[in-house]
Amino acid sequence: MKLVLFSNPNEGVVEKLEKEILPKKGLVFGYMPADGRNPKPQYTPFWRELAKKYDAEFVYIDNSKEPTTEETKKFLEIDSLAVMGGNVFNLLRNIRANGFDKIIKKIAEKEDFIYSGFSAGAIIATPDIRIAGKEHSWAFGYDENEPNITNTIALGFVDFEILPHYDPKIDKEHLKSYEKRYDTKVRAITDREFIIINK
Repeated sequence: MKLVLFSNPNEGVVEKLEKEILPKKGLVFGYMPADGRNPKPQYTPFWRELAKKYDAEFVYIDNSKEPTTEETKKFLEIDSLAVMGGNVFNLLRNIRANGFDKIIKKIAEKEDFIYSGFSAGAIIATPDIRIAGKEHSWAFGYDENEPNITNTIALGFVDFEILPHYDPKIDKEHLKSYEKRYDTKVRAITDREFIIINK
């Protein structure tokens, strides 16, 4: 599995990452908004065009739907999954509610599978999403825990947490305190940075 994790799909970043996310033509590209109940409309056309550029089949996955054979089948067909930014608590609630968390972990066992995520999509790939909570306000702010999640354990594809939208002038000291408090390692990434891991 390859992991492509970043803060923001701005032009400079995506230009560097598009061939990591879609390394060859003809792949099946899964696109999942953070919250299928309230997807951010500006992202869908952007990623659909990227898929078209690489002759990839664009598969929209709505994580707010009840589990169905059709929706599960979509996951089994995809080669590359992109998980969008938004509220990470809603994202975790949604993928747990319909079992998508287990399905994503299963397909991630494939050697050539590609998981990409920005902001919430990157945080959800780590062991825990607590870093985005209200008690840890960062330069970008925080995510409201709307579904009142108490178990913040996430997908755990990496052994470190991620702080997206990192601003060292504002976040540096708070980040040190956070790592000490939770005895954890955090990789902070600005809106121009990204992480690529081949597992």
